[in-house]
Amino acid sequence: MSGVDTLTVDPGQVALWDEGTEWKAGNTVFRVERATRRHAVPSDGYWHAVWTVMCTLAHVHGDDAVRLVAWFEE
Repeated sequence: MSGVDTLTVDPGQVALWDEGTEWKAGNTVFRVERATRRHAVPSDGYWHAVWTVMCTLAHVHGDDAVRLVAWFEE
């Protein structure tokens, strides 16, 4: 389980734990770990075509001229 439902939980009230912190709830052990973009969106996954197009655009227009903007709604 990961993430916080910000529709029902005030993000300012969410406790932040140090990476590696563990706790047990029933028979389940939870551990705080840092997630990176590569964990969530691997370069060979569903977004591979997007990364390919962005790379091509960067070759044409330069690295500083290419941005990906995403909008996520809850």
